[in-house]
Amino acid sequence: MSLLRSLPVVLVLAVVLTGCVSTNDLEPEKLPSPLQSTTPIEPRGEFASCADEVEVDTPLVNSLQGMPGIDEVVESASRAKRYERSERACVPAGTQPGYPAEPCAAAIGDNAAYTAPLDYMFAAGAADQTSLQLSAQTAAGAEFAYAASMWRFASASEAAVAPLIDLVSSCDGVMESTSDDAHRFDLFDGDEPHLRLVVAETDVLLYRSVQVADGSGSDGVPSTASGLLPAAAVDHLEKWWLANATKVPREP
Repeated sequence: MSLLRSLPVVLVLAVVLTGCVSTNDLEPEKLPSPLQSTTPIEPRGEFASCADEVEVDTPLVNSLQGMPGIDEVVESASRAKRYERSERACVPAGTQPGYPAEPCAAAIGDNAAYTAPLDYMFAAGAADQTSLQLSAQTAAGAEFAYAASMWRFASASEAAVAPLIDLVSSCDGVMESTSDDAHRFDLFDGDEPHLRLVVAETDVLLYRSVQVADGSGSDGVPSTASGLLPAAAVDHLEKWWLANATKVPREP
């Protein structure tokens, strides 16, 4: 049975190792035109981060507009967060709860950690983090979900050695490419990227496509064998996020 028919457009994003499902604080919404992000800021959890939560100043759900290979989106559920570096000390990466130690497999469930502050990126020099979890259904009944976070560093040299790069580049089957002044690391499920890490000047973008059901292709995007968003849609999301996700000034 389709997940979005059995639940009211509930987001299905996950940390692979837990596979837990959460519907907390997600409300189905009809997308106005232009699309608007209406999810309120949620209180920070028990984890004492070295970053402070601030208002999300960009309607991240607008990333769906004009996405190739996808029909008109009629319903969505989303959770957006933004953080700025504080003066508090950052915890070591190995002790930070909620984040996957292994990003090499495709995401298949839901966990709020995708929008929590990633302290070891802040410890490495990130000034800002903007994150989104989103699930959606098209007018034709196709379902898809994705998670993304973008960090902006004070300098391109700091971004180029961000901790996530070593983590993702160690995965079997990772494909590296460079174009348009951006360095990419892709992991695929068939022909579709289930993860993309992009380093572009002072920005580091992590994209994860999420299987909305069991990954068999019986649910999700019907035009792809994996049910994940097609590569052209991932390219679109990359360009949108790098252009719009934060307003932290770049270094000259």
